[in-house]
Amino acid sequence: NHHYGYAEGRGLGGAYITQLEVGYPAGVFWIPQHAGLDAAGHEPYNNYDANGKFIGTSTGYTDQDRVFIDPTPDFTWGFTNNFTYRNFDLSFFLRGVQRQKIFANSLMNLETIVYLPGINVADKALTNGFTDQPQPSTYWLRDGSFTRLENVTLGYNLKNLRGISRLRLYLAATNLFVITNYEGI
Repeated sequence: NHHYGYAEGRGLGGAYITQLEVGYPAGVFWIPQHAGLDAAGHEPYNNYDANGKFIGTSTGYTDQDRVFIDPTPDFTWGFTNNFTYRNFDLSFFLRGVQRQKIFANSLMNLETIVYLPGINVADKALTNGFTDQPQPSTYWLRDGSFTRLENVTLGYNLKNLRGISRLRLYLAATNLFVITNYEGI
């Protein structure tokens, strides 16, 4: 096994979140499980014994408390179509990814109240309940599902022009919109 992906930000020296592990896809997350927040706003994690049996929660964790979470999407899809009406043609391509996991490092760094008043934070820093510097955990894994209008082309065909048998004029655009609930950058 080999650690190779790290969370970045203030107070996060060497906070690895991914690992190459036999039997798992590249990029698998290896992070502690968020177990809610206690009454004081501290983040407890699920703890496990050497056999992987759950033994409780605490605000600390070791490598044996980390879990593997596959970020691979459940499925990807695409849909394309072409329409023609007289001299006009229209084609488009929609593409999507369903239920992929993304580690929201930017949110982890922006949604922390400990940076106030000296550094700008996101408004959720005031309401998410964390009183400590957030640490990498399953709390920061987000669903990265999306639908994207990858490209659209609208064309017009000119026929029988003097010296030209056929000429097509077209407009093309890429990445016109993305529909997603993902909040990170």
